[in-house]
Amino acid sequence: MSCGQPLLPERVAQVVDERKKAEKRVSDLERELATHIARDLLESHVSDPAIMNGTVIGHSHRTDDGGNPLGFLSAIASALDSRAEQHTPPLPYLFVLSSSPSVQTQTSLSTVLIVGSDEKFVKVLGESLKTKLGIKGGGKGSRWSGKFVGVWKASKEALAIAGLLKEM
Repeated sequence: MSCGQPLLPERVAQVVDERKKAEKRVSDLERELATHIARDLLESHVSDPAIMNGTVIGHSHRTDDGGNPLGFLSAIASALDSRAEQHTPPLPYLFVLSSSPSVQTQTSLSTVLIVGSDEKFVKVLGESLKTKLGIKGGGKGSRWSGKFVGVWKASKEALAIAGLLKEM
């Protein structure tokens, strides 16, 4: 900082305040983006033949280098909850949301979040992901989250998730 020592506390307070405002703007934009992503997910899968017994199912993977990928996936999940409830009649659904960093190594962490309207399906799918993909995690109610260690490959992990969703 280019100020004298007497002004330093004031400048630090200003920087902290600006940082808080920037984080709030990012949070607001992420929430808005999550709403659009949830809408697109539901709309793209509602007419999909992958609907199981009237339940909309699907998987969406994102590349995310943000500091809190689970937070963003949770925002999408909350928006999915809201959009599905607004549907007349309420739309049953089961989605796997996943996120991995753009640069991956053998120790990279990818985040997985299962969200659905039926707690039983969420739990069963979570246990299947643990078994088939070695994802470590757990959940309660209509959400299950976990971490995948290693390189996330669409040809392997996404294909396995699609197969598990078809088995549901």
